Amino acid sequence: VALVAPVCGLVLGGASLHIQTVYFKFFPYTCLLFLLGIVVSVVHDYMGNSDNISGMLSVSIEMWVNIDPHLLFYSFLPVLIFADAFGCNVHMFREAFPQTLMLACPGVLLGVFLNGLFARFVLPFGWSWELSMVFGAILAATDPVAVVSILKACGVEPVLRMLIAGESLLNDGTAIVCFLIFHRMVQGETWDLWSLTLFSSRMALFAPLLGGVLAICAVLWIHTVTDEHNPSHHTIQVVITLSCAYLLFFFAENSFGTSGVLCIVFGGCVIAAFARVKIISHVEMEHVWHMFEHIATCLIFLIGGMIFGHIAFTREDIHYYDFLWIMATYLAILLSRLVVLIACYPVLSRVGYGCDFRSLLVMWWGGLRGSVGVAMAIVVDLDPNVSEKNGSEIMFLAGGAALLTLLINATTMTNLLQALGFQDQEEVKQAINEGLEWKLQAHADNVYSEMLHDARYEGANNRDVRRLIANIYEDDDSHHDASSVSDAGAPAELGRSSVTRVHRVKKVDRHKADAVTSMRKLREVWLSVVESVYWEMVHEGTIDRRGRLARLLLQSCDAARHNISVNLSDWAALKRILHSRTVNTISHLEHYMSFVRQVWGV
Repeated sequence: VALVAPVCGLVLGGASLHIQTVYFKFFPYTCLLFLLGIVVSVVHDYMGNSDNISGMLSVSIEMWVNIDPHLLFYSFLPVLIFADAFGCNVHMFREAFPQTLMLACPGVLLGVFLNGLFARFVLPFGWSWELSMVFGAILAATDPVAVVSILKACGVEPVLRMLIAGESLLNDGTAIVCFLIFHRMVQGETWDLWSLTLFSSRMALFAPLLGGVLAICAVLWIHTVTDEHNPSHHTIQVVITLSCAYLLFFFAENSFGTSGVLCIVFGGCVIAAFARVKIISHVEMEHVWHMFEHIATCLIFLIGGMIFGHIAFTREDIHYYDFLWIMATYLAILLSRLVVLIACYPVLSRVGYGCDFRSLLVMWWGGLRGSVGVAMAIVVDLDPNVSEKNGSEIMFLAGGAALLTLLINATTMTNLLQALGFQDQEEVKQAINEGLEWKLQAHADNVYSEMLHDARYEGANNRDVRRLIANIYEDDDSHHDASSVSDAGAPAELGRSSVTRVHRVKKVDRHKADAVTSMRKLREVWLSVVESVYWEMVHEGTIDRRGRLARLLLQSCDAARHNISVNLSDWAALKRILHSRTVNTISHLEHYMSFVRQVWGV
């Protein structure tokens, strides 16, 4: 019975994704899921006892609305966090680590404190200091999935996308650590300075170490199943990554009492760095993990929407004027994040990739609230140690504020990018595509002309040939009748078809396309081509996927992507990587030989 609601939810989520991608592209998918969850909850609450919605579906919805919070955490969070960490650009993440660390540690602590002050002194619910800080930690967790996809579609540089996504990865871990500390205080635990320091150190330092050790074990296992001609090896690699995500979270939270989120983040980055080239089909792996992420996102937002709708429309603790406090909470989120970014800006602009004022505004407006915050709010609402009134208020405000960030921030991000001068590169892409199309057509014309003069193809029917390659010439048949075909079977003016076709394409004002943006796009395409050639060589066996060479070549493409606005630096990056490794190897050998001489007295 328990599976009825999630299966129906996945069907509903698939239908919603189809409608959203066709008719409402500007509307965030997660926001649509949350709204659908509210609708399902309202229909269930007001018609649950009737014959229309009675039966297994009603019972299943009731079970999921009252799901155990720990089961919710263990079911969905590992997949969501590991998918982000496993899919990130490790080189960019490493270069931007000082910036993301600044935002994730001092920035989150400041944000939790500011949000807690708002909950304590502005909200009229009379929460204790501990509960106010729990609410502050919930509001501090960000979820930039919708914004990152918009930034990618608008052609914004990968560096800015990595800053937002990388901040979210570490941000969630720090916010959950703060949440656990204050949540335990709400449950009656007392903390002194030593115990707080010890707990924070165990969470922040031991979790990455544990994640790295377990991830290395997974990498070694993946290293033994790299035969692309063995179908079972594909399945084994998927099973290894999926089980690794859950085992990292389970061992960290239950066996070692550390942060499962930080453990997954660093474990996922280690696997992405060392097992990426060992994955037999990275496209297949990406699709599988995209499906896992879609299922987890779909269910957690539907469940969050159902719980929010149940609280908002059925519980007596929530009144109509409390909806105004959702807007106040949303404004407080924006203000606190702005204060945090301004406070961190002197450091952000001087370390890592740097940060200008325009990027700061995008990071401010892109601080959406989503799955992690909703999951923590559900934990508080279902906690028996928290009164039903307080739990309802926290879930109501946190869910409503997350909904507003998706409704307002995500839908207006494109307008903000245009106002700040981040150009939408549709014109540039179209100009590049037209140029490539013209060259391909000219090349096809030349090859076709040579083939028609080849004795092996004498007597070939020109019209039939052009019909079979209509994807190249498309509508040109209507402009070439029998009179335009020479006695040899070749068109009278074969080369003119490409020129005519190019002139029929929609005109693009090349002057509006910024030269720097065009070159950056061309370099990005070139790096993608180079990377695809490396992958082809790996799949063909020219480069051993288990060796270091393949990883270094792919790493050089990643290293060059952050510098595409200036020049193509993949070869320089490769030489720099090899030089640094050679220097390190020679240095280690010299130290080893010196140690041997000292031992033997030479």
